[in-house]
This record gives sequence, C-alpha cells and structure tokens, in this order.
Amino acid sequence: MPVRPPAVLVIVGLVGIEIIAVMALAVLSVIYAPGEGISSATAVLVFAFVLIAGALAWGAKGLYEGRLYARALIVVWQIMGVIIGTQIAVSGQFVPGSVTALVCGVVMILMFSPRVIKYLRNHYERELPGT
Repeated sequence: MPVRPPAVLVIVGLVGIEIIAVMALAVLSVIYAPGEGISSATAVLVFAFVLIAGALAWGAKGLYEGRLYARALIVVWQIMGVIIGTQIAVSGQFVPGSVTALVCGVVMILMFSPRVIKYLRNHYERELPGT
C-alpha cells in the first residue's frame, strides 16, 4: 500500500467540507422553500444537491483509495465551484463567494500537483492485470 501524500488528505478534507456545505444547502432549500409545502422545483433542487454531494463523496473515497476516476468527479465540481463562487462574490456577497472560489481553487491546484498525480498513476499501474 503506497503512502498517501499529504495533499491527498488535504483534498479529501476540503471535499468533505464541500459535501457538508452542499447538504446544508439542500436542507436550507427545504426549510426556506417559498409557499406552502415543497414544490417540484424545490424537490429537483434538493435532488441535485444530494446528487452532487454523493458524487463528491464517491470521488473523495476514490481519491483516498488511489482510484483514477476520482480525479474527474472532483475536478468537474471544482471548476463549477470556482465559477459559482466568483459569480456570488461579484454579485455582492463577497465573503461566501470568495471562500467558495478559494476552496475550490486550492483543491483544483492540489489535484494536479505532481505528488497526487504520481500517487494515482502508481496505484493504477499496480491494479493493471499482469502487473
């Protein structure tokens, strides 16, 4: 079993924080849903948040285990997070938007650090048949 670089643990921790934030948005969407009861639009929004959180959790678990598929799951959300965070920051909510963009940017940079790439590549090569 290869030694995990510290960057992998940092990424998994930050993605864990993102999962908690996305699930909090799902709960807040239900609590502050307009009108009486939950509309179909709110249900779709909550489903999307749960789906995103699930994909991030699967990606974090995969990264921790050294699976290559994890990189795609995590990086796609980080790109969206930087875009969403920037839009939130320039629309008047500077602190939440900046924090979102900063966390996603840090994760994105760490995902492409040489040690993380080497860790994923080495783990993948050991799993190939005949090696």
